[in-house]
Amino acid sequence: ETAKRKRRQAGNRCQVCNASGVQLDVHHRTYENRGHELDEDLIVLCHECHGIFEKAGKLKECQKWWRENDRQWRVLRQKEQNVDE
Repeated sequence: ETAKRKRRQAGNRCQVCNASGVQLDVHHRTYENRGHELDEDLIVLCHECHGIFEKAGKLKECQKWWRENDRQWRVLRQKEQNVDE
């Protein structure tokens, strides 16, 4: 399956924030080749980044949001890791 292959290629990490051990979604950057996607048509995102990506519509905007909110993001990730332990 394309989604599994794409997650493996991304090292099972979000391609924006590098999160691992979380739900990963494979997002279509374009629907031009739907059903016959090229690797560059898809991006692996954690659930949080996927939501931001959908709202922002662009990878650069998603990355900008994380840079601006990096401290909050680190606290959130730390809390998630502590819950999992």
